[in-house]
Amino acid sequence: SSGTSGKSGSSGSSGSSGSSGSSGLSFGFSTSAWAVITLSGTTVTVRRDYNMYSVVRASQGIFTFTFTTAFTDSYYATYGSVQYGALASPNENSDEYNGVFTIGRSTGNRTASLCRISAQYTVDARAYDPVYVSAVFIRG
Repeated sequence: SSGTSGKSGSSGSSGSSGSSGSSGLSFGFSTSAWAVITLSGTTVTVRRDYNMYSVVRASQGIFTFTFTTAFTDSYYATYGSVQYGALASPNENSDEYNGVFTIGRSTGNRTASLCRISAQYTVDARAYDPVYVSAVFIRG
């Protein structure tokens, strides 16, 4: 035979909601933006993003990331990676190479509302179109 049920306790309070966005991930900084893109020919496809209005291929290896909500100024941190060659499983004999992500010194390459990056192959430091770019922009 079973016993009688006990008295139920009171309900706890619910927690606050987190920030939302296209991905729901904002890194917890006062302002941030990020994007993961792939390139096929000259066509840019944004695969995932947060606070990113658009990503445009300006010329070979040069991309302009425009933020949905601008930073308060152009003093924000940037980080990125680029990949050349096949996106299939990498091995030492594949045509898959990594490159570097740079921001030119020219006026207008980094403003509160956009950042223009250059995807460069590490061997000769020239801008080439990669197949994959990930970019992060953070201001605390």
